[in-house]
Amino acid sequence: VRPGGGGTSPRSSRPRGLKPVCRAYGILGFVRFLDCYYLTLITRRAKVGSIGGNSIYTIKSTETFPLKPAERDSGHDGGDDGADPGGVLLSMWNRGKRSVGLGLSNREIAELRYQGLYQVVDLAKNFFFSYTYDLTRSLQENFLAMTSRPVPPAPYKDMYAW
Repeated sequence: VRPGGGGTSPRSSRPRGLKPVCRAYGILGFVRFLDCYYLTLITRRAKVGSIGGNSIYTIKSTETFPLKPAERDSGHDGGDDGADPGGVLLSMWNRGKRSVGLGLSNREIAELRYQGLYQVVDLAKNFFFSYTYDLTRSLQENFLAMTSRPVPPAPYKDMYAW
């Protein structure tokens, strides 16, 4: 979700609230490089089978979102009243330079490199999940767990989760 949806404030015409960015079927995880944390969501899935009535899915696509405050243009508050045209042009120039990779610090270049390496990981291949069935345990272990019903349920096997 992004700020900006959900109506307007009675005192201003600026939108407030949250608006959806994408539809997600699960959270794959969080990762942090140098700049901020990133949230990776499952955006497409496909049912590949079922075990004991529990659906098993594979990931078809994911999307990664940075978790950091939105960048605001300095000197421009969204209205034209009193905004410095030179400041707006300078802001547009700086964004244009950054979009083609000019004027980036070594840290920003490294962040982009890490993002690229992370995007190369193919999470859509040989990755399965279920909402109701523990895929980290064997069929026998899951069957025994269902018949004995331990409280609380046994934790996942850390061999398959990281």
